[in-house]
Amino acid sequence: MEIAFEPLRFNHSAAVMDILNYWAKTDTSLFANSVLPDEFFSALLKRSENLSAYAVTLNGLIVGFCSLSPFNAFKSFEQTLSTTIFLNPKFISMGIGSACLKKLESDAKRFGANCIVAEISDENEKSISFHQKFGYELVGRLKKVASKFGHRFGIVYMQKFL
Repeated sequence: MEIAFEPLRFNHSAAVMDILNYWAKTDTSLFANSVLPDEFFSALLKRSENLSAYAVTLNGLIVGFCSLSPFNAFKSFEQTLSTTIFLNPKFISMGIGSACLKKLESDAKRFGANCIVAEISDENEKSISFHQKFGYELVGRLKKVASKFGHRFGIVYMQKFL
């Protein structure tokens, strides 16, 4: 199994958007409550500008997307970054998410970050457990702040110091 990280480019757009839209249609892990337009891909690139954004491949097949983005736009937060990881559901629990998180943490250190934050749907127990396994601590919870599929859900914030 050969996992590779390709810097995210427009030629990855279709595969990455397919993955994101799968989650938009099926789960609260992606906060969007409808299919994302193709133009959303440009926003992904912009959000991670001067940081890391990757198409994640397994034996040459795009199976996911991961990125770092600023936690907050104010300069006083420049040493804190946010992570995003989304995988094709067929490739979960194969070590790919772990490789993504390790790559993003390594990049964050290279960028001078001392803290990483993950914002996760409170219904996504697998992601919460996954982050805890890698030393992330649950540090905050916003209850019932979002609505999708006819019900309200919350957001948890997880944090790791590098």
